Amino acid sequence: MSQDGKRVLHGMNIDDVYVVERQLAHGVDGVTELVSLDGTGPFVRKRIPTDRAHRMVWAALSECDSPHLPHVHAVYEMPDEYVVVYDYVPGKTLEDAMGERGHLPLVEVAPILASLCEATAELHAHGIIHADIAPRNVVLAADGAHLIDFGIAQMAFDEPKRDDAAWGTRGFAAPEQHGFAAMDARSDIYAIGRLAGYLLTGAVLPDKTFEGELRCSGVVPEGVCRVLGRACAFEPSARYQTAKDLATAFAAACAGDAAPASQSTPPVGWPAYEQNATYARQPAPHDSEPIKRSGERPPLYRKVIMLALTALAIACAITAMYLLVSDRSTPHRAQQDTPISMLANSSGGYEDTGDAYAGNSSTDLVEKAVEGLRIAESTWYVSNGFVHYAIAIENASDDVVALFPTVTITGRAEDGSVLFSSEQVLNELYPGETRYWGSIAGDGSSVPASVEFSMSRPADGEVQAASGEPSRLSVSNVSTRRNQFSDVVVTGEVTLESLSAGSTASQVQVIAIGRDAQGAMVFGFEGYVSLPAEGDTVPFGVTSFDDVPEFETVEVYAYTW
Repeated sequence: MSQDGKRVLHGMNIDDVYVVERQLAHGVDGVTELVSLDGTGPFVRKRIPTDRAHRMVWAALSECDSPHLPHVHAVYEMPDEYVVVYDYVPGKTLEDAMGERGHLPLVEVAPILASLCEATAELHAHGIIHADIAPRNVVLAADGAHLIDFGIAQMAFDEPKRDDAAWGTRGFAAPEQHGFAAMDARSDIYAIGRLAGYLLTGAVLPDKTFEGELRCSGVVPEGVCRVLGRACAFEPSARYQTAKDLATAFAAACAGDAAPASQSTPPVGWPAYEQNATYARQPAPHDSEPIKRSGERPPLYRKVIMLALTALAIACAITAMYLLVSDRSTPHRAQQDTPISMLANSSGGYEDTGDAYAGNSSTDLVEKAVEGLRIAESTWYVSNGFVHYAIAIENASDDVVALFPTVTITGRAEDGSVLFSSEQVLNELYPGETRYWGSIAGDGSSVPASVEFSMSRPADGEVQAASGEPSRLSVSNVSTRRNQFSDVVVTGEVTLESLSAGSTASQVQVIAIGRDAQGAMVFGFEGYVSLPAEGDTVPFGVTSFDDVPEFETVEVYAYTW
């Protein structure tokens, strides 16, 4: 008898000793039963069709050690099935609990998220991506939340399946699960963030307004809104990079931010976001003509609805990546004043520091900020009804920090009527500093004839006298290429030369700005990497995730975050 035959015979012997109590589920992915063994149990027995079984996932899961994950008791082969037996967890699913209660208070959501992060961290440590963290796959037991159903789980090294239909549960699955990029640990982090938002509000919030909807609900603290907004960023590099990081940030937000989300001031202890406009310039790849892609990337647009530090601003920028097919048009430029030369020196300017909030704001400081703040450069183009834009904002004042510089983006029709108007809030802008940003605007249905960019007047509490020394970053070894999907990929290294005293930054925001042969700005997009220690260097890679206008060179700017 062959080894396979012996293995199947052994499995049949094991299979016979279990007593089926009842069937729990039946579908294309197999049969799930509640079973017992010699009076012990109950256990869950999952009978998976051989051609649909991911053996490596179950083998790795059996090595996991977490009270919030299934404990695998047996794995064996049947003639046409792969069978897994694991602990049964009594309790209601989150789906059932939400059906009964509508939504859960933060005090109950916090331990659920902590349990899920602990379980997910253990999975990721063993190379497993769950890929379907959703209400029906989380059981509330006496000892906390348990993650179940590994039907579409995969290993981190598995190849992305671009031809498959969207995996996961709609409203909770990460964008990359729609087949145009590989899943990784950050896909599960996205799902946990979406799940937490659902539990707190009782609604599956729209992707394109997720963080804003959390704020509008009136039940989610501001700090929690920011944490969940970052967890659910479209671009994986903008999310928390590990489940532990998400758990830590969420716990801190719950403990330190009891203010309602409608407050415009950040909570005490929330990080002061830092920025340092250091950049490197890189020629465009030789093949600068974008290749059209098949399929469609659903558009996602996030509108800033209040002063949200830059977590909300990040979500606005990365949502442009949802457009798989985009009709390019010639960029339009609406430049105000004289463009800043960006070819001479990397910014030595100013940046948020631990003691940069010295002094009191006043009407005089506001007037100085109004006089000093201006849009130095801007560009835009339309793709699938959305306006993709890039801007450069200069603070020409001598001694005033604009804490939340805000740009108003207004789209107009041929007759001058307003089609849309939205605000973009950026990080602190110090005297002499220029800040670059790329994002999208519009509603996806109206194509403007013109787009205007204007600085909003800061409120009295949104300016400060500058003091302190900024952090310093340098960018090197920059290169630009196109990946197999025709996206523009910009890679390089960023070095933290020095970190300002009292800084709480944990990441580096990388902004790629494209320019044409005449040096005019034509696009902008971003990405994030972990902040290195002082003197250390880390590699980065940022991707356009969309067709962009033709360009000649790319500049890279780095900001502490």
